[in-house]
Formats: sequence, structure tokens, C-alpha cells
Amino acid sequence: MMVTLQDGTRETCHDKPLASGGEGQVYLTTSGTHVVKLYANPQNWRGQTVGHIIEKGKGVCADTTWRQLFCWPDGIVTSPCLGVRMPCADRELVKLGYFLSPKTLKLIRAGRHPAVQPEVLGTWAGRLGIAIKMARAAGRLHMSGLCHADLSENNFIVDPRSGRVALIDLDGLVEEGRLPATVYGTPRFQAPELVMRQATPTCNTDRHALSVLIYQTLFYGQHPLLRRGTKRRRDIPPSVGEEEERLELGSRALFIEHPTNAANRPEGPFLSCDVLGPLAASVARQAFVDGLHDPGKRPMPAAWEKALVRTADRLLTCPNARCEGKYFPLPQTGQVRCPWCDALLRHPSPLPVLHLQQPVRGRTGHFQSDNYLLVVWPDKTLHPWHTDPTKAPGPTIDPTPVARFACEPSGKWFLCNEQIQGLQTQPGRQPCRPGDRVELTDGLRLLLGPADSARAAVVQFVHLQGG
Repeated sequence: MMVTLQDGTRETCHDKPLASGGEGQVYLTTSGTHVVKLYANPQNWRGQTVGHIIEKGKGVCADTTWRQLFCWPDGIVTSPCLGVRMPCADRELVKLGYFLSPKTLKLIRAGRHPAVQPEVLGTWAGRLGIAIKMARAAGRLHMSGLCHADLSENNFIVDPRSGRVALIDLDGLVEEGRLPATVYGTPRFQAPELVMRQATPTCNTDRHALSVLIYQTLFYGQHPLLRRGTKRRRDIPPSVGEEEERLELGSRALFIEHPTNAANRPEGPFLSCDVLGPLAASVARQAFVDGLHDPGKRPMPAAWEKALVRTADRLLTCPNARCEGKYFPLPQTGQVRCPWCDALLRHPSPLPVLHLQQPVRGRTGHFQSDNYLLVVWPDKTLHPWHTDPTKAPGPTIDPTPVARFACEPSGKWFLCNEQIQGLQTQPGRQPCRPGDRVELTDGLRLLLGPADSARAAVVQFVHLQGG
């Protein structure tokens, strides 16, 4: 099949559709570099809105790093009917939904899934990377005044081995006063007000969908509002069961971890969002307690990204070689057990943990707790966002390490300075210049740069003996 773009370019597509949906059919170009979506019954204004979306993409995808996060439309199809051309994503990326369904995960683990091999399951650290990048992609859209309207397991394609992510289906974006909604989301990811038909897609409804996606990604498919394992009576017709679920996602929506209402607890044991660390747990409760029925209180994507970056800094390696997750965050209290396989972590010698503090504005040399822990292991690196509280990881920040940690056979730990200007120990103000190193001792205080702007860190050695 031959298609013609608005600029006169012609593309040859395979005759058999790659996918079909309510809006039309998607075809792969014979070159394999693009897909073409042909609309079934487009409204008169659709061509103009797609053109506006293409123009907006020039700002959103301003550099290579942002372009990797989005499969942004790059051409309007005019023949044989109205449509849109979009670049293909990396072939190694597959639908996030494969990794959120317990039934599908079981098939993948057994090597019986037709599209995904067991090794693609990756690790929990990869899932965490996916969650961070989903938040980053949604935040980039929202900062540009755009709402995706259908953030779902079908529209994020991912690689759990590397944590890579791409957002697709970007031809139906919503912009208030300019781009009307053409889709209203996917069941189970719709905000309660969308489920109840009381609202149209906005950035607030996107925030709910994003929160659900992050929660399910990090908890292997557990939905934050639906009790996994709850058996429905066989004598109830499917239509009644569907209506029941609609209520559970709409007017009666209740977080399975609600702190004061246990009516929606899952049957049997389940993991709490507390395993993610204090900041991420707080953001999850903001999403599913404070903001569930109050859209204005839902967390921004940047809040998720910041919290999950801190979760990444708490990661430990599971001692169980057969553990699927491989990594887990240092728990806040109690035994150090892997939440994915229940293995108890013991370490023959104490591990250093850095308590990062932020400077008090207007009071040089004074610092306050930021509730930010960094678990240290050999070759762990410090980056600009660890030393400077005004920076966050992302495409605009140079990720080159500014320091790294090393452990000698004797058990001594060192911070090796590579690029930090003004690094010094306190008290005593002993400088540690780039190229030098400082031994880490329990209670040591480090100033990670200029006293009026950089973070401070307090070293604590933690004994991982299972208690």
C-alpha cells in the first residue's frame, strides 16, 4: 500500500495492518523506520490538530535524549485517507503490559510466551528505571501544556533490563482551548472522575494514570485500587462483575493500603509502598489517599521522579541468586529482607550509608535533614544531583560522576574525589581536592562543595546481620 504525506513524500506500507483500534488501523512501512496510522472516520478538525501536535513536538523533543522518550508524530498522511506517520521505537522495547499481568508474567517465566523471552524480565532496578522515565516523560508533556489522555500499559513500551522507555500514541494529545480530547483513557488507568463520566482528560487525570502505572510496575502488577486474588462468585453474570469493578475504580475507589480504612485490603499478605522508602511512600499516599477523589492534590510527575531517584539510591543487592528482582531498597526499620523473595541479607562487615542534608537558605554552614539516604557499595558513584540540591537527574544535567566509593581488602572505605570543588571533612575543614580521597568513618561529616550551596553528608556504618 502506498501513502502520500502532506509534503508530497510517499511511503510504502505493508498491506496487512500491524494493529487496529477504535480510531483506525496502523501499518508498518516497508523500510521499517515508521508506522502509519490511518483514521477510520476523522472529524474535519483532525488534520489541523495533528499538525499542531507535530509543531509542539519540535519543542518537546528538542534534543536526542528527549526524542528517545517519545515516538512523536512527524508527518500528516493525506492519501489514501487522513492519517499520521510516527517513527518506530527500538525493536527491543515491548509493551509494558506484558510485565504487569500475573498470567503473562507466568508464561514469560516459563518460556512459553510467544513474544517475550524470560531474560527480558530484567530486574527490579530496571523496573525502577522504567518508573522514573515514565514520570519524566509525563512531566515533559505537562510542562509543555499537553495532556496525553491515555497513559496506559499499552502506550509505554519498555525494556526492564535497561530501564529504557518510550511513550507512543501521541496523536491524540489534549491541550486546553486548542486540542480537544479524542480518547478518554484505558480502563483501570482512568481517574475516578473519568470512570464516572464527570470530567474530560486533563493533566490531573494523567497524574492518576501515571501513579497507577508506577505502582503496578514496582509491585509486579498489583493494582492500587483492586484487590488481587479476590474471588468473584461464579453465579454473578459478567456484566455485574464489570459494573462492580467500575464502581471500585470510580465512586467507591479506595486505596488497598489506605491507612484508616481496611475495607479494600487484598486477601493474604501483600507488600506496602513503605518498601520504596519514605519519600516514595509519601507520594504514593498522596496519589491514592489525598488525591484519589481530589484531582488537585495528586502528585506532579516531578514529585514521583524525585522520590524514585531517592529509592534508587537506597538499593541493595539481594543475596539470593535466583531472585527475580535482584535488587531492593534498604528498609526503613527492622530486618533487611528482600521483599521479592524474602531472603535475609547479612553482610560480614558494616556498610556505609550517607545521610544527605541540604543547606539552610541564608545561613551558611547550617544544614537540615532532607530524609535522603545513599547506600554505598564499591564503585558506587556520586553525581551532581547528590552534591547540589538544586539539581535533578535528567537530560539537562551532565551525569558524569563527581566522586566514587572504594573499599580496600582491609575493610576500609574511601570517598575518591574526582570533580568536587570544595569537598572537605568537618569538623576541622580538611580539604579533599579532586584526585584525593578521604577515609569514611562512622559519624564523619562531609561538606560536598561550597558551604552556602552544596549538601552535607553524615556517614553511618550499618550492620546488616539480619536484625
